[in-house]
Amino acid sequence: MIEFRNVSFAHGKKKILDNVSFTCDKGKITSIIGRNGAGKTSALKCLVGINAYSGKILYKGNDIRKIPPAMRAKTISYFPQILPNAPFTVYELASLGRRPYQTRIGKLTEEDREQIERALEASDMRAFSERRVDTLSGGERQRAYLSMILAQNTDIIALDEPAAYMDASVEGEMHALLRKLCTDTGKTIIEAIHNLTRAVNDTDKIVVFKEGSVILESDAESIRNGKDIEEIFSVKKGVFLSNDGEKRIAYL
Repeated sequence: MIEFRNVSFAHGKKKILDNVSFTCDKGKITSIIGRNGAGKTSALKCLVGINAYSGKILYKGNDIRKIPPAMRAKTISYFPQILPNAPFTVYELASLGRRPYQTRIGKLTEEDREQIERALEASDMRAFSERRVDTLSGGERQRAYLSMILAQNTDIIALDEPAAYMDASVEGEMHALLRKLCTDTGKTIIEAIHNLTRAVNDTDKIVVFKEGSVILESDAESIRNGKDIEEIFSVKKGVFLSNDGEKRIAYL
């Protein structure tokens, strides 16, 4: 389990996070939602060690700042919101996910190659393995970077708007993949997401940020059955059936 305990972060004199506390359960997907500037990305950057913060973030009861950097890279992976147009192939990008495990940079072991192949298959990027990342569409580039994250094979995966450039069908496939990772391997996934409908239907827990503070923390089922999202975001809730007959919630 991940626990944010009274985490605060400031950029200069501006406080971005103010005593943020919430938990993320092992084998579950936790979504952080909120309006632009609410602090979602900043919270993820605290988790992965980019932002210096006060308070504590605990993993299995241990302060993550005390985990040695080499071990931390094998524990937490990060999918940033802004992805560069890297001038190398999809396979080479995926191989970067194996760096924490390499004794010699650039020397791939058989285990590394197996992890890379599994990652490319899972992200549906095997056919693009020899394509340069800077020739891909936005959605393809998202999946290429996802293959790197999957190859890293960490217990915790932090994602910042992972489906920002994907169409609805591909976004659905990505969340199905994230669900499978949780179910099959027990990974802990935490994502910042702007799509309220996707968050409420396809994740396990919802944490709502407002102006750097947590104003709601609840399991997704309670959110689906309640009116909190409607009241916080001034939206209307509708109900529809998916193609497989599953009841889903939509916010308009």
